[in-house]
Amino acid sequence: MRTILITLLLWIGITPAWAVVQIQPRIIGGTLVEDTVWPAVVAIRMEVRNTAGRLSERRCVGTLVAPRWVLSAAHCFFPESGAAIVPDARADNTTVFIDRATISSEVLNPEFGLPVTGIHIHPGFNAASGYYDSDLALVELAYPVENQVFQLLGRNPATGDMATVVGWGVTEVGLDGTPKATAGLSDELREADLPIVSADVCRAAMGSGNISDNMICAGFRDGGVDSCLGDSGGPLLVEQDGAFRQVGVVSFGDGCAKPDRYGVYTRVASYADWISELTDLNVDAGDVRVAGAVTDTPDVPVQPRSGGGGMLWMPMLLSLIIPLRFR
Repeated sequence: MRTILITLLLWIGITPAWAVVQIQPRIIGGTLVEDTVWPAVVAIRMEVRNTAGRLSERRCVGTLVAPRWVLSAAHCFFPESGAAIVPDARADNTTVFIDRATISSEVLNPEFGLPVTGIHIHPGFNAASGYYDSDLALVELAYPVENQVFQLLGRNPATGDMATVVGWGVTEVGLDGTPKATAGLSDELREADLPIVSADVCRAAMGSGNISDNMICAGFRDGGVDSCLGDSGGPLLVEQDGAFRQVGVVSFGDGCAKPDRYGVYTRVASYADWISELTDLNVDAGDVRVAGAVTDTPDVPVQPRSGGGGMLWMPMLLSLIIPLRFR
């Protein structure tokens, strides 16, 4: 009976939650993080319509950088098709979660999150271009968050510095770097350590057109450790002046954790003036010159790292199905 029902639902375009595990945000090659670590890291939920026109949940990561401001990636707020020039995530369908206890592998409940009054996309970001330069956004909260530790923004890191990436993104991928359909769910935040890679090395691997001076690359040549789907907007952190400071924002990659490929992050220091203008933060840009002449290398296909949640109509469907007795 159960097999027949699964087949019927798939045939009419409905995937039951117990038939296919939904992939939720995690980190590849990382470790679990205690609730008291990285208190400024938050989850962002957007209630949008997917490519089939069905209402669904998109998730990204962000960091509280001021009482009313969350730093994240611009592409998080645009349709995942990559062809749109207008964001589909707005203040009225976006919620920010700061309480780890309310961040669930199931659909996030907006009642437990913070309302948003504005989403500020960097004017240099072009969602329809296929490139991710200026992939930065600031989310404005409806009211300031009190008694919260905010993330310090840092200067440019040096090549070879060890960095830490934090998020709820996918942790299991196949040999081709794509997430496994059998990936399990996790409610806990994860972190992973990986080295900063020079712009020249990154361009040789990812393509000169994909990598601008406004980006930071990080990872191991042999792969194995990376941010992935669901980690978009999360922080890349480096220890500077005795404290961990955010130097990058998770942006894109070619698959996840593949050999001779690197995770790419928006360089915070390149946008110090824009961040300061909106938030009144004093951001130390340092020296943003990171490369000289660029050697022309072919671009590899890249993908953003935002992640999808469950269908919002799924709980209602299950309420109708569960009373059935399966044998």
